[in-house]
Amino acid sequence: MQRRTLIPAQLVSILLIFMGAAASFAAEIPWSHQNVIEDPFTDPLRLTSADLDGDGDLDLIGTSATDDDVAWWENTVGDGSAWTRHDVDLDFDFAYGIAAGDLDGDGDADLVAAGFFESSVLWWQNDIDSGLVCGTDFCEGTIDSTAQAAAAVDIVDLDGDGDLDVLATHRQPDDVVWYENGAGDGSTWTEHQIDTDLEAAQGVAYGDLDGDGDLDVLAGGGEAGSFAWYENDLEASTVCGSPWCAHPLSSALTEAVGIGDLDGDGDLDLAQSSSTGMSWWANTAGDGSVWTETAIPATGTTGVPSFSDHRSRSPVSDAPTMSTSPSRSKSATATPVADDKTPPMLRPVAKAALR
Repeated sequence: MQRRTLIPAQLVSILLIFMGAAASFAAEIPWSHQNVIEDPFTDPLRLTSADLDGDGDLDLIGTSATDDDVAWWENTVGDGSAWTRHDVDLDFDFAYGIAAGDLDGDGDADLVAAGFFESSVLWWQNDIDSGLVCGTDFCEGTIDSTAQAAAAVDIVDLDGDGDLDVLATHRQPDDVVWYENGAGDGSTWTEHQIDTDLEAAQGVAYGDLDGDGDLDVLAGGGEAGSFAWYENDLEASTVCGSPWCAHPLSSALTEAVGIGDLDGDGDLDLAQSSSTGMSWWANTAGDGSVWTETAIPATGTTGVPSFSDHRSRSPVSDAPTMSTSPSRSKSATATPVADDKTPPMLRPVAKAALR
């Protein structure tokens, strides 16, 4: 299995995601031009990109927690100058995490999303080419209908069997889980626990953190100290007697996480952010056994975080079957993006406070 290596543009994306926790930092970066895709799109908790229509350019996919929407925007011209919105689901209660990948093995990108108050993880089969499977562009299937407070999702082949599985967090039960794509075509799913006690589990990412050739998992939660990586031992379960070996890291609360080679030394490092700040963790030994944390300043004169002082910081050593359901028959519509849309009525504060 190949190591997940991020190219420089993706490293920039990691940092930009974390800048959401520090608007003053983000404001210092000069941008040449702003392209409005949709305004307003209320509470867009997660965004991702994929070539959904197979035309060779990248489209955008997002979730709106307040409006309960899952939607994608077609990169109409291919250069980001024009966008057309297509609705996938307009009634997915507090739509949260979103990811794209080929879950049914037919060569195109499907979608998976988490519904926080829906208590579900759903996937949508991409049928844009024909529309014959269920009469719409995306055909809904259920991965987990009892996923209480489902938050983040990602798509990855965790068991190395050649098909894509789904990685997820459940915030209120404190769960980090993965769903095995049993038949390889998205028709059957089996839930496997990674951790059942990561407080307010929220952000999740994956990468080969110990350099052994398989994919490990990183997760963080909205409570102090909820930040850990999990060593993948699915093949043998001999390292700690479990398929996943937990390695907690000392940290403040963590709402978003990322993995990439941030110092360019050939191994994968960690990054984390929350409403209180940002930091990155150098994989000091290269095998996940020792980590060195460096805070990323929220303000500065250059607008670019410095990684130069991380070696002077103290290192941190290691410490511890569902099937698809028929579509709900919601129509998927294509709507050209307009700039004069009226903002929708906001949901109660209690709902927004759980973002």
